[in-house]
Amino acid sequence: MGKWNPLHFFGALDIHGVLALSGMVGPLVWIAADFVAALSEPGYSYVRDSISSLALTSTGWIQTIGFLAIGLLIEIFAAGLFLNVRRKTGFGFSVGILAFFGFGLLLIGAFRTDPVGGIRTVEGIIHGAASNAVFWLFPVAVLLL
Repeated sequence: MGKWNPLHFFGALDIHGVLALSGMVGPLVWIAADFVAALSEPGYSYVRDSISSLALTSTGWIQTIGFLAIGLLIEIFAAGLFLNVRRKTGFGFSVGILAFFGFGLLLIGAFRTDPVGGIRTVEGIIHGAASNAVFWLFPVAVLLL
């Protein structure tokens, strides 16, 4: 048996494979960005601090890129599902919810949260609304799919 060549794997991917792979890579990219941002910030606690609060730190750009990346990759994945899976009743609706989930992640990345105890801003309100929507949309999308 020959040595594994990653170029052979990626060379064999067609557009359908790339769309599916984006759905698998997205969460890994987000988790990696979250860990890098959290470990780079002294005093950050996963128990005490929200994940969104990392965007307010000196390494916040890492967290922002993580949310934007997973949002975009989920959007690509949803498009792949819509274009490549045989549809049953309600399938388009469930893929639509998954697409709104990805859009919510993009909003979370684009609009930072407000500091705890700070003045409420439009940016923070948008972030909070998108966070609440994402929290509820993902389980619904998974159950419907």
